[in-house]
Amino acid sequence: MNNILKRKIDGLENEIKAFSFQLHDFKLDNNNIQQLSDMIKLEMIHLNFDEIKTDDIGNIIGIIKGYKEGGESLVLISNIDLPITDNDDELDEDYDKFENDKAGILTSLYSGALIKRALAMLNGDLIITCNFRKSCCSFGVKHLFKHTLKDKAIKGVILCEPTNFNINIGNKGRLEYEIIVRNSLSKKKLINKKESIVKKEVALLNFLNAYTDALPTDSELGKSSLQVKNVKYENYACKKHQMEMHIQVDRFYIPSENRLAILNQAKKITKEIYYEDENEIDSKIIDYDVQTLSGNIVKDISEYLPWKMEGYHEFVTKSLEVLKETKFDSSIKYWKNIITEGSYIHGVLKIPTIGFGAGKYESTKKVSLSELKTSIYGKCLIIYRQIGIPTFGWSDDEI
Repeated sequence: MNNILKRKIDGLENEIKAFSFQLHDFKLDNNNIQQLSDMIKLEMIHLNFDEIKTDDIGNIIGIIKGYKEGGESLVLISNIDLPITDNDDELDEDYDKFENDKAGILTSLYSGALIKRALAMLNGDLIITCNFRKSCCSFGVKHLFKHTLKDKAIKGVILCEPTNFNINIGNKGRLEYEIIVRNSLSKKKLINKKESIVKKEVALLNFLNAYTDALPTDSELGKSSLQVKNVKYENYACKKHQMEMHIQVDRFYIPSENRLAILNQAKKITKEIYYEDENEIDSKIIDYDVQTLSGNIVKDISEYLPWKMEGYHEFVTKSLEVLKETKFDSSIKYWKNIITEGSYIHGVLKIPTIGFGAGKYESTKKVSLSELKTSIYGKCLIIYRQIGIPTFGWSDDEI
């Protein structure tokens, strides 16, 4: 089967090129999201997927049916990062994330196409999903597993993220929270104490920014970090003559830390700065109202759990084994600077999850056609090793 996959991918080259050009030329904005969704579904139709649908919030699902009814399915996940609007109160606005999504979308779709063209027999369904998300929260993947795929028996998930052809099995968690300092003074008295208040605000911000040096490190995932992203003032909703200061913090954390301890530490630090004043101090995770492709409003909190798969887990070892057998220079790695949907899929649901793909997040270099084909081939090797039906065993080529 390995040789068949290799030959068949060469036959897909012109179609891969054509869809790559389509994605490359597509500039995502808030007015053409539906157009992108339609383009992806049309490509699934062209590639002869067995089943194609869009769920209630706009996630796109394409299925290559397995030969065994009720067998364990394998899920490939790519992401479509929705553009940030002027009305969004998001913290991470520094670049167009959709550019990083395109290789994942293409390689996930063409992995399904290659399995189909090679007539590879599968024990269960191969489910290809393109999930909508924003940097603040993973509402798309949560809905996918809670509702759309709730009746499926899932053996594992492959995240179509850049890994430089390694098997990635974890990343740090991310928590966006705010520290709220609610001053009991009226606006008039606040003006009179303006100099003192500004000094304390500066002292708190400086302390928070320096605090990252004291944060712990994980040997695989790297060091935790903290960054103050925004400071804003607003009227206290319950008492219009009182003011609140909101300090928004972006916190990356490792498995040895937990949400409650992080929030309590934020309150403790703030109280040490404002100990002389009559203030109410609180901390809470930021939540967002997100409008989905279907027009629904979804409320979600801005938290991604840290996660790590065990390197000895069968799902990991079988995936790495087949790559090494076919001369991939792959090893076990971790994402140290990004957050992935594994935070929910494995961190919460405990579904076996790995990442595999071409390119690196740190690189601005475009993924080449050769790298796209290699990524598709590698994914199909993993798919067939995980849920394929072997003819003459795994060590030799079956046909």
